[in-house]
Amino acid sequence: MDRAEALEKFCREALDFNDWLTSVGITEEGVSGFPFAKKVIKEHLEYQGRSMTILDSQKSDMNQMGNSQNPWQGELKKVLCCCSAGLLRSPTTAHLLNQKYGYNTRACGLEPEYALIPCSQALVYWADEIVVMDSTQALQVEEILASLPEGTRKKGMATPIKILKIQDSHAYMSEELQKLILEKYHVN
Repeated sequence: MDRAEALEKFCREALDFNDWLTSVGITEEGVSGFPFAKKVIKEHLEYQGRSMTILDSQKSDMNQMGNSQNPWQGELKKVLCCCSAGLLRSPTTAHLLNQKYGYNTRACGLEPEYALIPCSQALVYWADEIVVMDSTQALQVEEILASLPEGTRKKGMATPIKILKIQDSHAYMSEELQKLILEKYHVN
């Protein structure tokens, strides 16, 4: 391990230690080494052209990716349901697939400016199957799948994407929307 790798390892361990201190209620004022560790980490990241915010974001993304494979979820098929905002079609689809087939489902939106729960790498990594409402959304999901970090379980594996071809003109849980979803979703 060279010096840069050793310093990077120290920074990550120090961040974990700082997180632990904060979680048990110890503040920066309560530990003399706390500000020093943060200063070393900040200087190292600035030297690399990165910021604490970027590292915190990367750490959060990796935590989500790891948590998406939590074994306590069981063996149920995991289905991610996507539409534009994640408010009407995809939550209705997720509810129906859970109720009818017992799937472990999530709903999200693919348009970040509208979505309450935006689609992410962690969500597509989590999914065994992805259901979208149109072909444009399928392309967006394929881009996210292609951007998964190297070495992830799903990289290079084909996660099935089902396109239901349902327009954004239905109310949440409307009878018409439910009927369309069940007609167009076929269990393989």
